[in-house]
Amino acid sequence: MAFQDLTLSSASVRIFIPDSDYDTLIYIPVSDPNSLNAIIDRFASPSFAAAAVVCDDWDSQMTPWPAPAAFKGRPDFGGKADAFLDAFYREIVPAVEDITGEPDFRGMAGYSLAGLFSLYSFYSRADLRLCGCVSGSVWYDGFEDWALERIPLAESGSVFFSLGNREEKTRNVKMQHTGEMMRKITEHLNSESDRFEASFRYTSGTHFDGYEDRMHECISWLIGESS
Repeated sequence: MAFQDLTLSSASVRIFIPDSDYDTLIYIPVSDPNSLNAIIDRFASPSFAAAAVVCDDWDSQMTPWPAPAAFKGRPDFGGKADAFLDAFYREIVPAVEDITGEPDFRGMAGYSLAGLFSLYSFYSRADLRLCGCVSGSVWYDGFEDWALERIPLAESGSVFFSLGNREEKTRNVKMQHTGEMMRKITEHLNSESDRFEASFRYTSGTHFDGYEDRMHECISWLIGESS
């Protein structure tokens, strides 16, 4: 197994290439590239390539449109996901895939706001076939309606949702309904069963528990190594 770091104008990237043959490449938006190492360590014999893309302005780069802050004392969300997604495909994807090769299955998986960005990207790009939305911020203002009013552009694809079973026990009214929103989007995608397969499940813990294990569960499902 090998890791390689890239420094690009739009982001720093850590690439993982397995020892075995692979046909899948999963992009993972992160705040710390070392989180990729922790995820890969959960796999006994990884059969996929991955690229951790470091996001410096999480509240702007990972959010689809401007919206009020989720908590008092925090800045409002910047809503610059489209600009980051443009840079992602203009610079990051070509640089990464010059090293990994173009995959048969390109996906994106993320946690929290990165889960929101991954799902937004999956809807927006026809080349994304796999999506992981782990504790994804689908409570984001306007996102549920946006997702339920359209279908993703890909001809076919798979989407994994998960949520900690204690995450909805919060005073934040919007976040209290995250599981319900995930379930609705899952059902919406599965209604296009000739094109999409989506799975939603609860796992143990709060929003801050078990990041590596839950990302392992997500990626394992996306690559067909778990049910």
